Amino acid sequence: MLNRVWNALRRLRAHPAPPDPDLLLDKVVQCIAHGALDDARKHAAAFACHRAYDAYAQALICEAAGEIAAALGHAAAAMQAAPAEPVYWLKRAQLHHAAGQYKDAAALYDRLVDLADAPFAADPDILFACAAAHEQSGAAESAIGLLERLLHLHPDHTPARTNLAMLLALSARGERARAHMNVLVEREGSAAQRLRRALMLPAIHESAAHIAAVRARFTRDLDEVLEMPVANLAEPAVEIGLAPFMLAYQGHDNTALLAKFARAVRRHYPAAGRSPGPARTPAQRIRVGFVSRHFYAHSVARTTHGLIHDLPRDRFEVAVFGIEMRDDPWSRTIRGSADTCVALPADPARIRAAIIQAQLDVLIFADIGMEPFTYYLAFWRLAPVQMTTWGHPVTSGIDSVDYYISAASLEADDPDRRYTEQLIRLPGFFMPRYRRPALAEPRRSRPDALLDPARTTYFCAQTTFKLHPDFDAALLAILAGDPRAEILLMASTPEMGLQARRRLDRTLGKERGRVRFLPPLEIERFLRMQADADVLLDPFHFGGCNSTCEALGLAAPVVTLPGPYLAGRFTRASYAELGIEACVADSPARYAEIAMRLGTDRAWREEISAQIGASQPRLFGRPDAGLALGDAIEAIVREPGRAGAT
Repeated sequence: MLNRVWNALRRLRAHPAPPDPDLLLDKVVQCIAHGALDDARKHAAAFACHRAYDAYAQALICEAAGEIAAALGHAAAAMQAAPAEPVYWLKRAQLHHAAGQYKDAAALYDRLVDLADAPFAADPDILFACAAAHEQSGAAESAIGLLERLLHLHPDHTPARTNLAMLLALSARGERARAHMNVLVEREGSAAQRLRRALMLPAIHESAAHIAAVRARFTRDLDEVLEMPVANLAEPAVEIGLAPFMLAYQGHDNTALLAKFARAVRRHYPAAGRSPGPARTPAQRIRVGFVSRHFYAHSVARTTHGLIHDLPRDRFEVAVFGIEMRDDPWSRTIRGSADTCVALPADPARIRAAIIQAQLDVLIFADIGMEPFTYYLAFWRLAPVQMTTWGHPVTSGIDSVDYYISAASLEADDPDRRYTEQLIRLPGFFMPRYRRPALAEPRRSRPDALLDPARTTYFCAQTTFKLHPDFDAALLAILAGDPRAEILLMASTPEMGLQARRRLDRTLGKERGRVRFLPPLEIERFLRMQADADVLLDPFHFGGCNSTCEALGLAAPVVTLPGPYLAGRFTRASYAELGIEACVADSPARYAEIAMRLGTDRAWREEISAQIGASQPRLFGRPDAGLALGDAIEAIVREPGRAGAT
């Protein structure tokens, strides 16, 4: 008996009971928190008989070491060993998120927040992370729903309300976005929040009166920001997150409003002072930089690459600064057109540092106002001379931008008062080295299935937010005057299409059934639609530029009514280069008449198309703008008292 007890005690000493795995895991976590990864690994070695705990501990250690791929493998092993344990789903979701695998992260987060009997469904951090994963994977509507659910449970969650307001604003639900920003402004009232609220402007306007009310409210918002005590904005591209983009589509002179907005930002964001820049001898080449977030398959790249390409290299050294550049044919074209190309992340400090390091004489912003990173970047003095151009065809309003590059053929009478910058009116044809479009098949050889052969198709190939309320009357006149007419419009997003549809249902009355909205089209099909439609319609106030060149390159007539501002004059300038005036109207009534004649008089339409086809080579591959810009830059930089110098 004694021998049996003794032998049992010896066996217990030789094989002690395994430690409590939860306590052991706590030790691993504590070691990781103190940066003692070797000690964490030693504790994790005791998990030999607890497979799920062991894999989870290894995932935590690898994550802390920055080895995300290895951590994901261990997290997957933990899930396999204990598939019902949601803590392992959470860690794997977090690791997928860290690895940029947002769809995988969203799927796992969804499983967690759908567990009604677990705390995850109401956990604000997990709901917020789930919404972020959906947003980053392109599922904005799912993100909006999750953030609304989070705020229902936790109404004081400021980051969720901020992100929800931004998503609603970016999806054209400006009034709902503004309602959330009102809560934040009432709660905290920071300059960044007030400026963000001001920029939550409608994409689709109900009427001219609606536009007037929106502009008056915008002015009041800016007055509040200008009157409040100075608050330091560190990085407004992040803190505000929006640019005054939508103002350009309201059909008004925005010079005063944009200058006022810039003053409101400048009050709280002094940015950097003026810099004399590098000293240049007459023999040295002038250093010119171009910066944009749109140097890929985007309209800005198509209208800017010629300026980059054609600055004469015997006089200029050209650098491109591409923010979040993609790898596509257009980004490669931009790279190949420059002497140097610097690809940069969406990090304002790193962007500024790279441009300053280049020691430029001139910095050209390709599209101030299109998005926040380059808009707020322009508040810095990064080169002695700073310019912008018609990538976004409206003045910047910013006091550190010295020149606006336009063209003589684009401007109406007395244009200088519409710019806060000094206006450069380039001679010659305005479009820099534009590429002629090409179709896989000849025009009208096989009409697109979206076209109804029993109808006369009037196609407005523009983004939805260009559909100004003033344009509705012209559409109604066309529908009333041509009983076979069908008008095709573009729905840039489903929400914008719904909003525009509601307005047109009201303004077009009984004719509304002959208007269809198309979803976004890939480029070949978009060109095919332009080629095969009977008539192309340029909307009022903000018309086409790239799309007009594409249409004319396909010999497709575009009807236009030039406005007083740059944004509404690109089509007219293109026709002037061709020597064709037949499709340029001088009133809304005349616009509808020209459109209907093109739609109903086939012989006349073919005659106009033939005239366009005979002259269209004059629109493509032209170096005029780049060469003229070079002459203008040289005159400014070589001039001792140039703008921006100290």
